[in-house]
Order: sequence, then structure tokens, then C-alpha cells
Amino acid sequence: IQATPAQQQQASSPQPQASPARSSRQPTQHKFSAITPARPPPPGSPKVVATVVGAKNLPLTEKFGVCNPYVIMAIGSSFQKTTVKQGTLSPQWGETYEFPVQPAMLQGMLLTLTVEDHSAALRDEPIGQLSIPLLQLMVRKEWNGSFDLRTMKPAQASDASVSAVQLRLQYLPGNEGE
Repeated sequence: IQATPAQQQQASSPQPQASPARSSRQPTQHKFSAITPARPPPPGSPKVVATVVGAKNLPLTEKFGVCNPYVIMAIGSSFQKTTVKQGTLSPQWGETYEFPVQPAMLQGMLLTLTVEDHSAALRDEPIGQLSIPLLQLMVRKEWNGSFDLRTMKPAQASDASVSAVQLRLQYLPGNEGE
């Protein structure tokens, strides 16, 4: 069986394919918009309540510019984020979030917190991070304090101030009977 001239031309002509360069070019993905906040825990269930009060002495991530910080918090696979505070190295949030937890799992769990610098044109830059063992919270039930931030950029010799985040943490065991 022989192919007609039209079939031969169709078989020999290249098929249209997606250009790899075109398909890999997507708008810059910011961490802030990529994080979907976790749903709040059901009423009466065990939870950790975390209030991000503020931060102080945040370093600039760029030589020239301003800092637009926000906080990403995680316990296990639950994430929350604060609003972006424009143009400040000592932001105040006063924002409270709830994380569902299993009491039996708290012993090995951490609250991880990352402070990021939001950029409208470029990628968001990490400023610093910290981790808090939740076992401490089970013992205390409530924990208010200023937690030192491990900054991503080395401090300048002239800058002796420590970057820190002010948090209020609370463990609520829930109602066993509900």
C-alpha cells in the first residue's frame, strides 16, 4: 500500500511541539503567594496557638533598598503566614494563628519560623529562621518571649544587635469528651 502525496508530505513535515524555552518561562513565583494557610483545627481539638507579636533588628537583604518582612510558620505540614509589613526592620504584627496537633506527636515536633523579605519584582529573600521544640510548650502550656533569629547574612562588625522575633505560644490540649 502506497501513501498518497498528501500523506507523504504530512508524515515528513515536523509536528508542532511546545517550545521548551516558552513552557519553562513562567512568572516569578513568590513564596508569599505560594503558601496556602492551613485550615484551623476543629473546635475542641488539641492545638498550638501562635501569636507573632513582632521582630526587631532585622538585617537588610539588599545593599540598597528597604525591607518588607513577613513570617512563615510551620508545624508539621501545617503552614501559616503573616501579612507583609512595608519598609521596616522592626515590624509589628500582632497576628494569631492556630495549628492542629496530636499530643502524642508533640514530643518530637518543632515550630519552624522563617522571616522573609517580600520583593514585588524579584524573588523573596530569606532573612532568618528559628526552630522551637514543642515539647517545651507541653511543659509550660504558655510561652512568651523574644527568640533569637539565625540570620542568613553575616552581621557587619559594627552591628552588635541581635535579630529577634517576639512570640506568644500556647498549647491547648482540647476537650477529650467532645
